[in-house]
Amino acid sequence: MKPLGVVLCAVVLAGCATAAAPTTPVSPSATRAALTTPVSPSATRVAPAIPVSPSAPPTPFVNAILTVTPGRAPVGATVILDGTGCQNPGQPTYLVFEGEGGAETGTVGAVDIPNVPTDTSGHFHISFTIPAQLHSLQGRGGGLVRPGTYDFTSKPVACLIQFTVTAS
Repeated sequence: MKPLGVVLCAVVLAGCATAAAPTTPVSPSATRAALTTPVSPSATRVAPAIPVSPSAPPTPFVNAILTVTPGRAPVGATVILDGTGCQNPGQPTYLVFEGEGGAETGTVGAVDIPNVPTDTSGHFHISFTIPAQLHSLQGRGGGLVRPGTYDFTSKPVACLIQFTVTAS
């Protein structure tokens, strides 16, 4: 009986995560690029955000990949974000550049990158300028971006990659 309750709870929570998009300010520095550009061989790859075990049923995020090139840069630099499987194919992807204050060592706060065009294969490719300032994140932080680690993540979370802001 307990395993069924756990499964039902997980299904309910998964459904809640996709309900509504945040209503936070949008980054003016995100630009869209051609969706057919291949993933750079020098980009950093990470494992899917959702763990997979041999007995787990397939999920739409099993092959999710997000890369950022370069993996380190100062404020004002332009990086390339390339992703596949971070959102439903053919639907816009919602990304966030954020520091949550846990494992990330940079400023607590975020910049939203909504409505990233995503092709029917689930692929997107955009350029993004590392911002000088972040807005608050759930009422905490905000302010100037200082050197440290941050995350680029999709919402709901399917893809996540760490990024380092360096000193100028």
